[in-house]
Amino acid sequence: MVDPQLDSNAQLENISKLKVYSYKFTDEFADYAGLPENARHETGVLAQDVKDVLPDAVIPSHNLTLPTGDVIQDFLVVNKVGCYILKCYNLLSQLTAACVCQNAKTNLESARGNGR
Repeated sequence: MVDPQLDSNAQLENISKLKVYSYKFTDEFADYAGLPENARHETGVLAQDVKDVLPDAVIPSHNLTLPTGDVIQDFLVVNKVGCYILKCYNLLSQLTAACVCQNAKTNLESARGNGR
């Protein structure tokens, strides 16, 4: 079933609210998740932020207990593919808007040139 088309402007506003962070996973979590040393530093969005503006892009999980006994409450997973698609959509929309502005400027300059 396909959802009705969403308001593009509202979606772009939601996307623009997302902040991009540079972060490092704790050693306890990285060890538990099997992340090698070169994959423990990442740039991306935080699931908590995404949940606030795009709840469908977050997969709720459960409390995650690490081997150390530490518990991550209400562990969230970001559907990164969905976020990348949204970011690409945002970029495409910005490029389209820039092209429309440039086209309008060119048309205006052309009209002024023809009016002489």
